[in-house]
Amino acid sequence: NVEVVNALGKITLFPNPANSVLNIAGDLTILENGKLEIYDVTGKKVYVEDAKFTQNQANINIENLQNGVYILKVSSNNASNSYKFVKK
Repeated sequence: NVEVVNALGKITLFPNPANSVLNIAGDLTILENGKLEIYDVTGKKVYVEDAKFTQNQANINIENLQNGVYILKVSSNNASNSYKFVKK
């Protein structure tokens, strides 16, 4: 779906670096059957959430993650995009 691919390409994360909460913004409500996954630099999955986006902003509590670089993978209906963020 072109709309889903376009929406996935326009997502922004803030603040970056983040301390306790990572905010996700974009045209999220178009993402049906959404999933959020966070991977550490070794590729280990450290967080997963099935996301039902009812508004165009979401957040993830990242307080329990160790400081470092992570990849947030946002997926919907067989399309996905990955975003790098720093936990400090």
